[in-house]
Amino acid sequence: MENFGANGRLPQADRSTIGARVAHLLLRRVWLPRAIYEALPVIYICAGTIALAAALYHPGWAWIVPWAIVFGLATMHFGVYLLALRHKLRRRRSAGESPLEKPEPVASSRQDSHAPGIVRE
Repeated sequence: MENFGANGRLPQADRSTIGARVAHLLLRRVWLPRAIYEALPVIYICAGTIALAAALYHPGWAWIVPWAIVFGLATMHFGVYLLALRHKLRRRRSAGESPLEKPEPVASSRQDSHAPGIVRE
């Protein structure tokens, strides 16, 4: 049991260790099984679709409809973003490129890089 001081609070040393434990729990990596990891974008898109359908067809509780719409659009957007990101990274890996490096832009010698569309003669 923790020893509380006269003011009913934990001493500073105990608070810092509790904070470190909480930070460790919140910041540690979580490894998901492959099936769940692959299904996450679809789960997000389905959750967004369900939230939007609930916002359309829910008969009462008018205060929850805007929240359902925001949640639905945000989760659908995030699911589509994850699908696109994974597709792009897998395409780069299959092409033999490093997925973390950005491809360098190809500059044409005939175009001015500061004014696109203007051709030098």
